[in-house]
Amino acid sequence: MTRNKQESKKQNDEKQAEQTPQAEKEPKINACDASYRLYFSYSEVMEQFLIYFIPEKLRGRVNFATLSRYDSQNISRNWTDSREDLIWYAQTEKGVTRDLYSLLEFQSSVSQEMIFRFGQYTFIVYRALFDEKALKMTDGSTLLFPIVIYNGDTPWSAIRSMREIHDPREQDSDNGFQAQALFDYFVVDIGRLDPKLLEQDSLPGRLFRLERVKDENELIQTIKDIAASFRGEEGHRELARILCGWVKRIGLKRLKIDSTQFNAIYELEEFGTMLENVLPNWEAKVEKRAKEEARNERDREIAKNLLEIGIAIDKIMQATGMSQKDILALKTENANAWNLIQKKGASIRGSLFYLYPLTGVR
Repeated sequence: MTRNKQESKKQNDEKQAEQTPQAEKEPKINACDASYRLYFSYSEVMEQFLIYFIPEKLRGRVNFATLSRYDSQNISRNWTDSREDLIWYAQTEKGVTRDLYSLLEFQSSVSQEMIFRFGQYTFIVYRALFDEKALKMTDGSTLLFPIVIYNGDTPWSAIRSMREIHDPREQDSDNGFQAQALFDYFVVDIGRLDPKLLEQDSLPGRLFRLERVKDENELIQTIKDIAASFRGEEGHRELARILCGWVKRIGLKRLKIDSTQFNAIYELEEFGTMLENVLPNWEAKVEKRAKEEARNERDREIAKNLLEIGIAIDKIMQATGMSQKDILALKTENANAWNLIQKKGASIRGSLFYLYPLTGVR
């Protein structure tokens, strides 16, 4: 490629990049994952998460006085899928002091490539720490702890360690080389958590309890319990509001409850009270709507059968209560369906005709 062509291609690429909408350049973050990122950006939530939900061997070594958010701006420039990543820093004690970096990934579905994502991400984080002169190269004092917080319906089934792909004990007998398999990650599978962990009423546990709600009545009781816990915690008012927003955007949608009537509610306790008051009316409306849909479907079937035997449209209107417009639309729909059946029949007959010389069957 000549120099002029190379420069022209570069200019076209830059122009195309400028014209690409920002939403297409950046990874899409669903509402559920965004709520988790916001909630876990608070140090008190992360501290209690490390206290209650990570392996005991590690949690007993964390110096929570050193817990702080790590600025991942340098990492985001090199990792296109990390603009919303969360990395928390803390020192460990009891023995050799080490720097611990917890990498949080929030998942609503199982990702079979997670082990490779974390492997690549680990190298990028280490490189960023190296560039910042925060990585000690020889004493193993920097630890990375990748964590997946998963809220999907089915159990997490992706592999969690490179050891499941490659045995780290494998030896090359010729030169004594031993392959190393790193990149393990820890999974908090919310739907499969031990209920005893949630009985301890931690800040992350409150969100996890909302995740596990199965019906409307359980949602109301869970909201009331969590609101009562927040009532004596003035410093956690913003966290209660985040959970209130999560219920409106995610929780109600999962239970197929119309959330528009709650748009002006921002306090969790008020939300629970209002939900308790409107739920009976909502259930009555849902039941009424279901009956109307069943009746409309029955009328459509009656009208369809009457059209097929040639009954006049005005008679069908009297029998079903349907409008002339709806009946005409149904008539057109029936005609289109019949034409499609005829075309398929002709195609099948044509296929049999061509098969006749081979099979002798008409």
